[in-house]
Amino acid sequence: GAAYYRRDSRDKTGRTNSKWVCSGKIKNGADSCPSFAIYEDEIKPLLFDVFRETSQIAEDLVESYIEMYRSLDSDGELAKHIGQLKSRLELENKKKSKLLEYNVNGDITDKDYIKMNNECKKNIEQTEAELAECLGRQNSKDDFKQHIDTIRSVLRAAEKDAADGIISRKFCESYIDKIF
Repeated sequence: GAAYYRRDSRDKTGRTNSKWVCSGKIKNGADSCPSFAIYEDEIKPLLFDVFRETSQIAEDLVESYIEMYRSLDSDGELAKHIGQLKSRLELENKKKSKLLEYNVNGDITDKDYIKMNNECKKNIEQTEAELAECLGRQNSKDDFKQHIDTIRSVLRAAEKDAADGIISRKFCESYIDKIF
């Protein structure tokens, strides 16, 4: 039930022969656990098979995620809406400024100014809230795209390393979280 850790050892000829050993056995001694070490030479062929078999599945998953990303805003509606909200916000601020000018010139009463100014303020607050939400969605899409690009590059690097037969300590740390 404990995790296995990689340990490097040398055989009689001086060749490095890495093995995976139970952490309980490492911590508490050989008598504490009946498990056995698994030599990396035994694991490598299995890892090659796993990467070969899952390569297409992983690529299909990435493509599915990309389709989800594209469906979030396939025709740029979000960007258009953000532009409209920015224009609306600018217009409301101009109205507010113009109302102050009319009030100062005596063209509208203080009572009317306060009523119309409060209405403008309410519209500005609503528009700013909607704009913030849309910008958040847009940033979320950008983060999603960046995440997908990272996943794709890691998968390709893992495939290349596995195809080249490079299963090293760095490979294991980069691509393998757990082995069950």
